[in-house]
Amino acid sequence: MNIDPRYQIVEKAGSGGMATVFRARDTVLNRDVAIKVLHPHLVEKEEVKKRFLREAQAIARLRHRNIIEVYDYKSTQEDCYIISEFIKGESLANFLSEYDISSPFISAMIVTVLSDAIAHAHKNGVIHRDIKPENILISDNRLLKITDFGIAHITDAESLTITGSISGSPAHMSPEQIDGKGVDERTDIFSLGTLLYLISTGELPFKGTSPAAIFKAILMGEYREPRELNPLIDNRFSSILQKTLKKNLNERYSSTTELRDDLTEYLRSYGIVDIETMLAELFTRPIEFMEELNQRIIRHLKDYLYKNISTKKENAEIRDYLNILLHLAPEDSDALALFDRFTSLANRVERRIRFQRASLGMIIVLLLTIPIYLLIRHKSETPIFGTSDTVSQDIFTRDGVEDVSSVSTISQDRPTENASNESGEELKKEIAPRELKKERKRIIQIANRKVVSQKSIPVLEQNEKYGEIRLFIKPYGDVYIDNTLYAREKAAANIKLPGGQHRLVIKNPFYFDIEKEITITGNSTTDLRLVFDRIKPAKLIINSTAECDIYIDGNLLGRSDAYMKNGITIPINSKDGKRQILFKATRDGYNDFVRNIELTAGETKALKINLTPKSR
Repeated sequence: MNIDPRYQIVEKAGSGGMATVFRARDTVLNRDVAIKVLHPHLVEKEEVKKRFLREAQAIARLRHRNIIEVYDYKSTQEDCYIISEFIKGESLANFLSEYDISSPFISAMIVTVLSDAIAHAHKNGVIHRDIKPENILISDNRLLKITDFGIAHITDAESLTITGSISGSPAHMSPEQIDGKGVDERTDIFSLGTLLYLISTGELPFKGTSPAAIFKAILMGEYREPRELNPLIDNRFSSILQKTLKKNLNERYSSTTELRDDLTEYLRSYGIVDIETMLAELFTRPIEFMEELNQRIIRHLKDYLYKNISTKKENAEIRDYLNILLHLAPEDSDALALFDRFTSLANRVERRIRFQRASLGMIIVLLLTIPIYLLIRHKSETPIFGTSDTVSQDIFTRDGVEDVSSVSTISQDRPTENASNESGEELKKEIAPRELKKERKRIIQIANRKVVSQKSIPVLEQNEKYGEIRLFIKPYGDVYIDNTLYAREKAAANIKLPGGQHRLVIKNPFYFDIEKEITITGNSTTDLRLVFDRIKPAKLIINSTAECDIYIDGNLLGRSDAYMKNGITIPINSKDGKRQILFKATRDGYNDFVRNIELTAGETKALKINLTPKSR
C-alpha cells in the first residue's frame, strides 16, 4: 500500500466490500484522519478511478455538520484513496443493537437530522445510495455524521462484473437499485424510510433468509403494518413512513426537504422541538433520557387534550393522542379522566348524528307524503258529477255515511226534468263540498288525539319508578351500568336506577370482568355482593431478528416465530397478581439470551431478543 508519508497509519478501523478504512495521523496538521482505500481489484479499472475522483471532488464541496468532511484525494498506480475527518465514536448500528429504543419519536428525530444533511448533499448533486446504520457515526460530541457518500455509485458500472453482486446493503436498498434502473434523490428517501421503520419498531421492514428473499420482499413491497409492532405509532407517523417506502418512485416524497418538514411537524405535535439537543442527551445517557422523554410527552399530551378534547378537533387525532397517553401512563388518573371525558363526548356526538339522521329521514318521508296527500285532497274536492242523483250517491258512498233522510231530502228538492240546468249546478255547489269537508276534518282530529295519548302515558309511569342497588365489591372495581361509568375503583357503591332490566359490568385491570343482568324494581333496595375470582394472564410480546427456541422457567415453548405476532400468554396464579419468570432464547452458534422478568396480571410487556454470535 503506497500512502503519502505525511500520513502515518495507526490502525485498521474497518473494511467493506469496496474499501478499507484506516485511522492515520496527519503529521503536518497534527490531527487524526480517516483514509479510505479502494480495494486493489477496483483500482485496476481506470474508469472506476475517474469516477472516484469526480465523486471525491463533489463530496469535498459538502459542508454540513452532519456529513463527514473530506480533506484530500490521492491516486497512484497502485492505490486510490480519500482522506477525511476521523470520527472517534461508534456507529448507529452498534448503538441500536445495544439499546432497545423502538420509539417513533427517537426515529423521527434521527431521520429529521439525517434528512437535512442528505438534502444538502442532493442540492450539491450528490446521491448517497447506501444509507444504513453502519454508515452513520455518532461522534464524541454526540453528533450524527454520515459517511461513505457516493462509494456505491462509483462502482455501480463495474460491480456486477467485478464482484458478482449488487452494490449497497440488501435490507436498505430501493426497488430501482435492485432492478438496475436509474436512481435519484428518491432512492435515498427509500433508504431513510427503512431507518424510520427500524428505529420505530425494532425490526427491519424487509426481511428474508437470503439476499434474494429480501430483494423479493422489497420488490413486492411486503412489510408489516408498523402500528402492529408498536402502539406508540400513530396514524400520522405511519402515513409518513409508508410514503417513504412506496415501490413507485413517483409516489414517494419528492425531496428529503419535504420529508424533513413532515417529520418536524410530527415531532412538534408532541412538544419536541429541540431535536439535536435531545439527541445529544439520548447518546449520552439513553436509559434515563427515554424515561424523561416519555414523561415530557405525557405532560404535553395532557395539556393539549385538556384544551382541545371538547373542541371540534379531528376525532382521529384526539383518539391517537389518547391511545399513546394511556400506553405511556396506563394508571394515571388524569389520563383516565381524559379518556372518560372523550368517550362521553363521543357518545353524545354519536347520539346527535343518529338524531340528525332520523330527523332527515322524517323530513324525506314528509316531503314524499305531502304531495300525495295534496293530490288526494285535490281529487276529493273537485269531483265530476253527472246528474243530481249521482251527486247524492257519490257523497254518501265516498265517506261511508248512511243517512237516508239526507238522501230523501235531496231527492224531494230535486228539480223536475223541465227545470233548468242552472238549478242542478247550484245544488251541487251547496251540498257536496260542505259534507266532504266536515267528514275529513273529523277523521284528522281523531288520529291526532290517539297519538298524543299513546306517547304520554308510558313516560309518566317510567319516571315514577326508581330503585336503589347497593354494591359490595371485593377487592374493588370500576362500575359500569348500561355502558356508562358510575363509579371508579370502589369497594362499595350505592346507585339509584330507573326500574327495569340493566346490564352491570365490574372492571378491574387484574381480573376478568364480572358481568350480570340485574332487574330494578321501583321504590326498592337490592344488595349485591360481587367477588373477582378469575385473574387475568399477562402477555409477553417478543421481537427477535433471528429465529430461536423459547423457554419459560426451563420449559420449551417452541420457535420464536410462532409467538412474534400474538405474544406469549403467561398465567398469573398468585394473590398479589404478580409472577417472576425465567425467560431464555437459544440458537445454535449464538450465546443464550436470558432474562428474569416480573409480570403483573393483565399486563402486556415487550421484550427484544438480542442474540450475539459466540466467539470463536
